Amino acid sequence: MTNYSGDRAMKVAGIILAAGESSSMKGQNKLISEVVGKPVLVWVVETAVSAGLEPVIVVTGYDDGATGKILADLPADIVLNNRWQEGMSTSFPPAVNALPSTVQGVMILLGDMPAVNSDIVKKLVSQFAASGGEKIVHPVFGGQQGNPVVFPRCFFPALTGLTGDSGAKSILKEHPDTVLKVEVDSSSILLDIDTEDDLTKMEHFLREK
Repeated sequence: MTNYSGDRAMKVAGIILAAGESSSMKGQNKLISEVVGKPVLVWVVETAVSAGLEPVIVVTGYDDGATGKILADLPADIVLNNRWQEGMSTSFPPAVNALPSTVQGVMILLGDMPAVNSDIVKKLVSQFAASGGEKIVHPVFGGQQGNPVVFPRCFFPALTGLTGDSGAKSILKEHPDTVLKVEVDSSSILLDIDTEDDLTKMEHFLREK
């Protein structure tokens, strides 16, 4: 990890959420669908790795065999969430518990957001390091909160304690004084894939970058 804070390196891991079923895709697994010649999830993993997140952990669940196959040659660890049907929150315990004790923060990335690039990831990590590793950091574009989000180690128990399908946004709402908003110049932080139409729009977005 690049040293962003003087003599003290800030080690930030990446957790990529990729366990859910693509319920709006009519039987198609959006994460292994290709955009610009590459599976959606591969885009996200490669971004996390190239930005220096370490380790990079991918949480799989639904269709884990196919997901694991496209990740076989990538430097990422795969953690299986057997409870994926119970909601997004069930992906946090197995992934967070797999993090080494040397990690000072973790970035939560969504597996269906391939347009977020490594420059944005590095900027968020840099701002996290500048805060002394004490702030929850998320990007903002046009006044809108986006993803990914960096959480300090002190919030790891909160992540593992989440329930249902709410994700981690509830932690930000509960601790507004700890949140650091970082302006970015790309709408990519707002663009995820839920439908086939979204997949087509993502293809156009990435080709125009």
